[in-house]
Amino acid sequence: MKKSELENQRDQYDAFMLKANQAFQAAAYWQGLEFAGSALEYVDGMMQHAAKYDSASFSNVSAIEAILKFAPILLDTERLDDLQTLLREQRRIKRNISVIV
Repeated sequence: MKKSELENQRDQYDAFMLKANQAFQAAAYWQGLEFAGSALEYVDGMMQHAAKYDSASFSNVSAIEAILKFAPILLDTERLDDLQTLLREQRRIKRNISVIV
């Protein structure tokens, strides 16, 4: 991907996670999970941008962390399935996160 495409992926991820965090703070957990689930689409590009241009490494990804934290409690199997599919299809994400619970 080009730098501009990676920046767009990062910006989309950040926008969804901002909305997710606001929803979680307002105790709107289902809505927060929807935003975190939408952010999954942009995780790979966000991580690639951070690695190439920000020299960042990841111990966690907030969208993944939010889904693992709230989806089981709310029995949101759709988000868990989406996460499983993402990690299966894009192994780079799993490889670049130091710890996945």
